[in-house]
Amino acid sequence: MTRAAARLDGPSATRVRLLAPASLEHATQLAPEVRAAVEGDAAALIPPRTSEEARALAEAGPSPWPRPAPRPGAAARTGGLTEAEARGIVVTACLIGTDAAISVLARFRSHPALSVRAQLTWGRHRFDTGRYASEVITQLDPADLYFTAHSAAQLRTLRELGGRSRLQTVGDIDSAELRSCLPPDQVTRLALRHNSRLRDLDFLTAQGRLEQLNLDQCTGIDGQPLAELPLWGLYLMPASGRTPAPGGLAGLTSLRELNVGHRLVGRSLSETLPLNSPLDVLSFGLDVPRDTGMRGLSH
Repeated sequence: MTRAAARLDGPSATRVRLLAPASLEHATQLAPEVRAAVEGDAAALIPPRTSEEARALAEAGPSPWPRPAPRPGAAARTGGLTEAEARGIVVTACLIGTDAAISVLARFRSHPALSVRAQLTWGRHRFDTGRYASEVITQLDPADLYFTAHSAAQLRTLRELGGRSRLQTVGDIDSAELRSCLPPDQVTRLALRHNSRLRDLDFLTAQGRLEQLNLDQCTGIDGQPLAELPLWGLYLMPASGRTPAPGGLAGLTSLRELNVGHRLVGRSLSETLPLNSPLDVLSFGLDVPRDTGMRGLSH
């Protein structure tokens, strides 16, 4: 089987290398070097150490896994796994996406590493919302963790669980759904990504504790409602640098960090940017101030 794997590419080769160790259990006579080659091939694949290795393993399918994933403990290397290996197993199980994979993922719900916990919350859209929330999401340490929702249903589930102070949404969820799904005055950090249905930010006025906001590829919105919030960090990333920046930014007065990827429109930066804020960090790409130049920055 090792020779067969060498003649194959991609998922087929991975699958053969994973099936080979199972045949060792039935081999009565086997040269030590053959056994070592088979075990070495499998050891190079499990546990995966990178996202690329995890994807290759997932493409091979769930059945070849020769043994269950080791249980993580209180430290990133507990149970013989590095942080990268633990994350690799989580990525693989998320990509496989079966009910059995939830049992594997649940073993990592108490893992201390942020990268592992972030992957656990990111992958929830691949599974039954209720079961995954019960067995995985409810057990995650929220420290520094953005809980991800890919739909309004997932946001509602988080609200039913008491809500979370750091949230990340991915995909089209309109402002009415966001308003109904976010408990008032609870969210302190929010990232909205790839949302083409979002037309206003009025729902954020109910979030009186919001300090940091990331708008990633959310077009056609106005930033004026943000003036009512205690924001210190605002990060605006468009799908294209040619997209104009949201209006209303000049009226913000509390920002300390501002990152703009949108094209700035106007005669000077003072017409577009919140230069009356106590900014410590202001960053944008070279093409962003193409129309304004650097005029008004002295203010």
